Amino acid sequence: MNKILDVIPIEIQAGMMQLAIIIGFTLALTVSCGPSNFRSEEGIARDNIFSVEKAYNGAYSVFLVHDDSVVYCTNDSEVGEEALAVLQEHDGEAILRFRYPLSSDDETSFWQFAKCDTYNGAFALVKLESISRSPGR
Repeated sequence: MNKILDVIPIEIQAGMMQLAIIIGFTLALTVSCGPSNFRSEEGIARDNIFSVEKAYNGAYSVFLVHDDSVVYCTNDSEVGEEALAVLQEHDGEAILRFRYPLSSDDETSFWQFAKCDTYNGAFALVKLESISRSPGR
């Protein structure tokens, strides 16, 4: 290995060291600033409800018309029933208040058995906090 470095001029060796440092710094920055670090903890969505699915154990999965990347999930029967009512009776949009589940949530492990987390990674899973009716635009 040293014989190879002896053939390479010292200027090129220094340049290779600088390049290695730059690549290492870029890699460290990329890993520390991944997209999961920029995700908000909570939010509000306004859209028409496409589907509400009730699991046998009481959990509800809510899907929106224009959001094909998130499933809004709740174990609160009042929120789930309101989602069903909005879908069946309301002609406008719904306003959904949600947050990403935390490992400290009691429901997090329950969701894994509630078919709210069995979409094979096709959807992000969020906890539906509340839902209200909104007139269409």
